[in-house]
Amino acid sequence: MMRRGGVSYGGPARAYWFDVTASNHSDPDASDTRLRRWAAAAGIAGPVALVAYFSAPALVGWPYAGGSAHELAAFARTHETLFYAGA
Repeated sequence: MMRRGGVSYGGPARAYWFDVTASNHSDPDASDTRLRRWAAAAGIAGPVALVAYFSAPALVGWPYAGGSAHELAAFARTHETLFYAGA
């Protein structure tokens, strides 16, 4: 019996700890569909999160990195708890 990539050839089907399609129900296509849905959701949520992260300064009124030293220092003084939490 030869095993390759979590699949057992020439013997009964076995679920390995790294086999992401293993589940309690008997339909392997259903778990493959569920995995594909999770992958699609992550593929959509990732870019949406990046857009939100990089557009937040424009929407919330945070100073840009190209702002003057005075603007950045004033923002840092008024939001010092935020800086300490992020450190």
